[in-house]
Amino acid sequence: MNTQSINQACSLENFFKHPMVLQGDTDDMQPRIEIIRTAKGEHLFRSDEAASYMYALRSGLIKLTQLRVDGDHRIIRLVRPGDLVGLRSLLGQPHKYDAVAMMPTVACRIPVTDLRSICSRLPTLRDEIYARWQHTVDEASNWLVDLSSGSARSRIANLMLMLKDAESDIVRHVPTRQDMASILGVKTETVSRLYSELKKSGYIARKSSGEVEIDVEALRAIAFETEGSSD
Repeated sequence: MNTQSINQACSLENFFKHPMVLQGDTDDMQPRIEIIRTAKGEHLFRSDEAASYMYALRSGLIKLTQLRVDGDHRIIRLVRPGDLVGLRSLLGQPHKYDAVAMMPTVACRIPVTDLRSICSRLPTLRDEIYARWQHTVDEASNWLVDLSSGSARSRIANLMLMLKDAESDIVRHVPTRQDMASILGVKTETVSRLYSELKKSGYIARKSSGEVEIDVEALRAIAFETEGSSD
């Protein structure tokens, strides 16, 4: 995204994607929205930090990770362009997860103090934000169920289906094998072997742009598998 398109994407109207946020009502709020650029491997925020901002991802990919009792970090959700993150700020609670950039990212952020102020002026916006929060919770629950059960092969298929664009068969950002293993709860070598098999079968094809095209019907069939390697 170029600077002009980023600035436009971080306007208050586009931040919330809400038609009732009118320019005349929110001029005093606009300067408080910042553009945040995060390099690969850098944190957008860390668990237990005060949640002072809500973020809207505009480009890139972010993983939310949680520290397990064995000391490893489990990826519990991926944040993609258009997603909101940091919704716990509305409750005044600290962040529950680490948010780490998986590639260079651009996000817009708004202080929670401003967010509460505008929600008090626009109750319908407040209701929509809470509805999106509930959708995020439901999506995370589905994520954990779909990607933590079945064979390792079916989990990879499910992950690729979740990552594809809504309007095409293209996956623009494929996680590393290590990150895929963390998401799916299997060994990295298992992911590497099964991903290579799916490529050889023609179900996953890397394009010259670095994006990946998938055979949606074939992967959907594989996603329903229950037997096979899951280590």
